[in-house]
Amino acid sequence: MSESYQIWDNFGSHISLFKLDTLINTLLCTKLLLFVILLCVCVYHWRRRKLYVLSWKSDGPWGLPLIGNNFMLTSSRAEIFNNIQDLHVKYRSKGSKHFKLWIGPDLHVALLDIKTITGVLNERLKKGKNYHLMDEFIHSGIFVNSNIPQWRASRKTITSVFSFAVLKRYVRIFHSVALILVSKWQQRAESGASFNPEEDINLATFDMVMVNTLGLNPKAQQNPEDQAFMHHVEKIFEITMTRMFNIHLYSDFIFRLSGLRAQSKFSMNYLIDSAKNSLNVIRDKREENFEKPEISEKLGNGSLKKNNSARDLIQGFFGNGSLKKNSSARDLIQGVVVPEVVEEAPAKSFAELLMEDPNYSEENDSELISQMITIIGAGQDTTKTQNMVTLIMLALHPDVQDKVQDELDHILGPDPNSCPSYEDIAKLDYMEMVIKESLRMFPAAPFMGRSVDEDYDLGYGLILPAGAQVFVSIYSLHRDPAFYPQPDSFDPTRWTPEAVAQRPANCFIPFSTGARNCIGAKYAMLAMKTFLADVLRSYRILPTQECASMDDVGFDIQMTIKMNDNCKIRLKKRYTGEIHA
Repeated sequence: MSESYQIWDNFGSHISLFKLDTLINTLLCTKLLLFVILLCVCVYHWRRRKLYVLSWKSDGPWGLPLIGNNFMLTSSRAEIFNNIQDLHVKYRSKGSKHFKLWIGPDLHVALLDIKTITGVLNERLKKGKNYHLMDEFIHSGIFVNSNIPQWRASRKTITSVFSFAVLKRYVRIFHSVALILVSKWQQRAESGASFNPEEDINLATFDMVMVNTLGLNPKAQQNPEDQAFMHHVEKIFEITMTRMFNIHLYSDFIFRLSGLRAQSKFSMNYLIDSAKNSLNVIRDKREENFEKPEISEKLGNGSLKKNNSARDLIQGFFGNGSLKKNSSARDLIQGVVVPEVVEEAPAKSFAELLMEDPNYSEENDSELISQMITIIGAGQDTTKTQNMVTLIMLALHPDVQDKVQDELDHILGPDPNSCPSYEDIAKLDYMEMVIKESLRMFPAAPFMGRSVDEDYDLGYGLILPAGAQVFVSIYSLHRDPAFYPQPDSFDPTRWTPEAVAQRPANCFIPFSTGARNCIGAKYAMLAMKTFLADVLRSYRILPTQECASMDDVGFDIQMTIKMNDNCKIRLKKRYTGEIHA
């Protein structure tokens, strides 16, 4: 019996020792784990010390631990935008050259000094963190691409299709599309009723951009209900903005759980498939053209050789000696070599021109599709917005409208059916001043961002460290009274050559500035001038009870600004003849 007790006693002792060892090991592991966590936290904050130093030395609203100033982003988009603009006014009036905002763990630095803004936009090319929310849709698109070498190559290629010789041939397309809108608006003019023109302008702009980008006319104005491509573009933009203004959706996991990723993926797949079909149509059309007898005879072989290069084709078509020795195929396409031939040729879409590059192959389709979707989305949204804003401003400023219409009658004549030439559009100086003033007051893209990948000297004793996010409010810059007295007043005379010469060049950046400025700025200006010329030769734009003064003009924030529903106009006929749409 005593032996049994002894055995149990020894067994109990072993159990106690085992428990003690386990407890000690657990405590040691816990301490080690806590030490590792503490070490990681210390390393994390040490690496971010420059961000904290800049934050301590910067003006800005107070923030909470961990979430920073996220509580400022819980209201509507318009309220968030207005609050941020109020901060710009507040700290600019204090003489600050920047202020800070903490959005979660990210330090955002809003630049107020024109010299600093210019320097950062010129020297820091990586787009801000928020732009990367579009990476999975248009990751190689020129708008969001963060791979700078790849972006430079794409930029160089795409710049070539926005040349003077290409753009001037689009005037006829802009004119024909605008005439359809002018014709549709005749009933609105006869009724005299007020209406919001956004949807009509949106459809017209979509027609323009699709024809110019992919060479296909969706006839959106004639069939507004059958425009799946346009609606899917808008859906992706709306989901992107929802994600940008809801910090919890920055997490890919939560974004998937929300169902928004599936929706955006569905829309993106539709756009990609549609763009692929468009590229195939272009290829088929090119093959049909190459097989035409007249081209075969010009080539001298009766058929196109399988391995002929674009240069061989051009030399065969125009005869030896007509092509300069060092000229590229693209030079010919753009009218640099033989402008008289190009002038007579029909306008080619951006996709067609890019596919004619000798270095292009079907392997490049995915990148080309990203570029085309980027151009369509950005071009359509921004041009639509500025056309609408300009019409509203003219309705509220009849004296300005008088001058615009006098200029149109003098240079283009009163008949909107007559297609203006590129040269005549270029002579519309006062209209360009009006458009620029609209862009100043209501820039379509009111803000932009950059990610800082290397330390940047701000030039006044502070360093903008790597890892910081830079924020530039174009809207606030354009309303800085230091550059624009009475900034809330619409005054096109700000854009006389004398007035412009008195201001810094980069206090007006509706299309950004530096190497990553908007590649389609000239295209947008040409499209707007042509569109507005046709509308204003046809109608007098009148104010409405809903939008009777500048105080009634408001907007919401989407991918671009969206004018409020009360921003309506009325029409009165100027041209009483028939519109040949």
